[in-house]
Amino acid sequence: MKSCINLIHLSETPSTNTFLSELLKQEPQLPSWTIVSADHQTAGRGQRGNSWYATAHLNLALSILLRPAMVPANRQFELSELCALSVLNALSQYISDADLLSIKWPNDIYYKDKKIAGILIEHNLTSTHIDNTILGIGLNINETEYPDFLPNPISLRVILGHEVSCMEVRNILIDEMQRLYCHIANRSFPLLHSNYMQRLYRRNGYHPYRDAEGIFEGKIEEVLPTGELLLMHADGRVRRYAFKEVEYVLDPQ
Repeated sequence: MKSCINLIHLSETPSTNTFLSELLKQEPQLPSWTIVSADHQTAGRGQRGNSWYATAHLNLALSILLRPAMVPANRQFELSELCALSVLNALSQYISDADLLSIKWPNDIYYKDKKIAGILIEHNLTSTHIDNTILGIGLNINETEYPDFLPNPISLRVILGHEVSCMEVRNILIDEMQRLYCHIANRSFPLLHSNYMQRLYRRNGYHPYRDAEGIFEGKIEEVLPTGELLLMHADGRVRRYAFKEVEYVLDPQ
């Protein structure tokens, strides 16, 4: 069953995540499924403190407030899996060969070896559970030119060869997230995780990674409920990595 949506659309804002976070401070009882989207972010935020590049009116930026009280704080990564799968499934409705879409751990969305969407998640935790979560999504829709400092971007328009309605993608994405959220509400966590693992970028075989010791060949073994990545090294060692402790080594574009 779909939940009621409180949709706020802005022509411009520094960041939809920041706007929603400030609104939540002003209105602590703000309901779940309050969604902020914008035609343009002037200071969009990405992971690792990076900014999010997007030309006005050409891309999708939105943030979604959830109150997933049923999710223990130590399993908060399930919301990252939910968000990544929702974006991937929404894009699959436009891209005929959906197998070319994947999730680059922890939650970037890739088309082949190029990034089409990024996700920034911010939690407010109690001692044992999640009080609220803001899921921030930036999705490249109609962008055709990118600055040189971005290593591997791509947009839906470049893939399809024609423009796509940002609002249409937004609505499909929200519908898909509400559908998948039922797995969390019903505590069907294993099914959600299994789907996430199946769609991981470079899921099979050995690929180059970089950690504090340098570049190595590794194979994905598992992603733990904490979000940590288990990689098997070529020498048989299995090591656990938290976010920012290891990175993919990508081929030059």
